[in-house]
Amino acid sequence: MLNRELKEEFIQNKLDSAAYKESTLRSVIELAGKREDILGKDLCNWTVTEITDYYKTMGKTSDTTISWINRIFKEYTNLCVSRGLSIDSQNHYNEITEEIIRTECLNKNILEKIIFTRKDIENILYKVSEPCDKFLILAPFEGIDGKNHTDLVNICTNDFERVDDKWMVNLPSGKRFEVSDLLVELGRQSENKYEYTSSINRTWNLVGSKILKNRDASYAEPTEASIGRRLYMRLIRLIRESYLPKNLTFNYLKDSGKIDLLKKLSAEKGLSPEDGLYDRDIFDAIVYRYGNIQSRKNFILKYKEFL
Repeated sequence: MLNRELKEEFIQNKLDSAAYKESTLRSVIELAGKREDILGKDLCNWTVTEITDYYKTMGKTSDTTISWINRIFKEYTNLCVSRGLSIDSQNHYNEITEEIIRTECLNKNILEKIIFTRKDIENILYKVSEPCDKFLILAPFEGIDGKNHTDLVNICTNDFERVDDKWMVNLPSGKRFEVSDLLVELGRQSENKYEYTSSINRTWNLVGSKILKNRDASYAEPTEASIGRRLYMRLIRLIRESYLPKNLTFNYLKDSGKIDLLKKLSAEKGLSPEDGLYDRDIFDAIVYRYGNIQSRKNFILKYKEFL
């Protein structure tokens, strides 16, 4: 690491302002220090190409994370410029736009993925601002959908029930199973919100008492099927407008959830996921929550690399 004393001063100044968590801030600076040693120059003197190349090597899948790191480096470089330590007296981190981050700095593999881990889903949710849109992504992953998306259309926060130290959901279709704390919290936030702002800053009012509400009722009362189609189209639009992975569809979200549950239940029984899928109790639990798997053999062949 170069200019260690200056970096320590920068860290302390940021901690004094309570802007950052110390362990996270130090980790970001120290990791960049290894790159400084390779390039032979302080990060304040990196070119735009060197900056984007470094971000690529980090393998991040969230533009929010890269933007946050870029902000730290930009603030550090401002300090260096003020001290006359920048070779060209320029802060090239100002040139790293959100578009550059999305197109040049992310791990593109995630953008082409068809199966998402729970951690992938959590990272994706950071890119989405509206709680109802976050719920729309997480709910199918956890098994809430139904024929023509009717469970997703009709679910309310009253359908969640606290049992001991976990949350259960009682779906309109009659199914009952465990869900995450995060899903319940997103459901509460969504049910209590009556204004929606899209990812391209269009705003409209919401009506209804469900978690996933409708736009203001200036047209005929929608049917369950039509609302289900709108939820499907909302997810497609969200993928396009928010630069989300293109395969973040209901079907792949549910298949991702199947694999997540398969791994969890198999591990509890000391089985591999492949063997777990042939365990009657595990298979029945997956089918109960997500719907039928027509061929276990084909499912394993299709998703073997994710098991």
